[in-house]
Amino acid sequence: MQYLYPLLAVAVICAFFLQLRRRRASDSGLRLVVTRPEKMPYKKRDYLFTKAERTFFEVLSLVVRDMEVHIFAKVRMGDLLYIPKGTGEWQRNWNRIQAKHVDFVLCDKERVQPLVAIELDDSSHATPQQIERDRFVNQAYRDAGLPLLRFPVKHAYTSVDIEEQIKQALAGTPQPERQEETRPSHKVIPLRKWPPKK
Repeated sequence: MQYLYPLLAVAVICAFFLQLRRRRASDSGLRLVVTRPEKMPYKKRDYLFTKAERTFFEVLSLVVRDMEVHIFAKVRMGDLLYIPKGTGEWQRNWNRIQAKHVDFVLCDKERVQPLVAIELDDSSHATPQQIERDRFVNQAYRDAGLPLLRFPVKHAYTSVDIEEQIKQALAGTPQPERQEETRPSHKVIPLRKWPPKK
C-alpha cells in the first residue's frame, strides 16, 4: 500500500503530459488566417422614386387619403401573384414574373390584401419589346384577378380621373378605354421639381 499512492500520482502526471502533448500536436495543424473583408461595391440611392414616380405618388396619396388603403411602392409581381403547386412548367412561369415589379399597389388596411396594382407608363412603353412585356403583365394580373391600372407619365395629373378609375377597380367594374380628358379637371397637380436642390 505504501507504494500505491506514489504510483497513482506518477500515472496522473503522465496522463496529464500525454494529453497536453496531443493537444499541442493538434493545435499545430491549425493556422489562423485573418483577412480583411473586401469592401462591397454597393451605394445607397439618394431617392426611392424617380421624378415622375414621386409626383404621381403625391397625387395618389391625396386621392386615397379617405380610403381604407395603404400605398406600397415597387412591389415584385412574385409578391402579388403565385403559381399553385402542381402547375405545369412551374419554373418557367415563375421565371417570367420573378424579376418584374409594379410601381404602386393599394392594399386594404386591415389585412394588407392587394386590391389594385398601378403602373406608370413612360415613352419606353412604346417600344415593341415593352409592348409585348406589357401584354404579358396585363394578362397575368387579369387572369389572377388583381386589377391593374395604367397611367401615362404626365407633367400634371387630374386627381378626379385617377380617383374614378381606382374606385371602379375597387368596385370590380371593367375599366373603360382611357381617352385624353377634354373636360375641366377638379384638381390638377403640376409636376414638382424633384429631386430638391441641396
